[in-house]
Amino acid sequence: ACVIMSLHRAAHANYFRKLQQAGAGNPNTIPTAPRVCFFDNPDEFDEITALLKQTVSEFDLDMMCLTNCDFAMGLQALIEAGAPEGGKNNMAFILGTRVGDPNCKDQKVFEPSSDWMPPFMRVNPVLDWTYGHIWHFLRLFDLPYCPLYDAGFTSLGSKHDTYPCPALKKQ
Repeated sequence: ACVIMSLHRAAHANYFRKLQQAGAGNPNTIPTAPRVCFFDNPDEFDEITALLKQTVSEFDLDMMCLTNCDFAMGLQALIEAGAPEGGKNNMAFILGTRVGDPNCKDQKVFEPSSDWMPPFMRVNPVLDWTYGHIWHFLRLFDLPYCPLYDAGFTSLGSKHDTYPCPALKKQ
């Protein structure tokens, strides 16, 4: 998520820079904050919540927090919230899915949502990145990441279904 957020921020800044260079729009217009969404879970690790709050504040992100809903319901709410009145919304979500992830299967960089989800386009910019690529990117740009990874976690879910690997704990 930290890599995706950073790539999103960079693309967002580049978009507004190019608009200003092209003379499009008002040069005094302040770019809108990049929008991110978070599915709040009562079983979330405190470290994830703390990193989220720090990152949203530090990088001035427009965060939508979805509570009391499953993933599909939350996506539907996001799609409806972004739709123009009386119209349809063509929505895409930037995800951190990588080849080898359990939910990846045969996804491509651009992949329509699954049948059980509302219609949207998945954008998977790091699909072909390895763990090494992810960590190189985070460290090269000195980006924040969840301290649970230093405690030996390789993937983060909820408190009740995610455990560290003792051999990976940073000494």
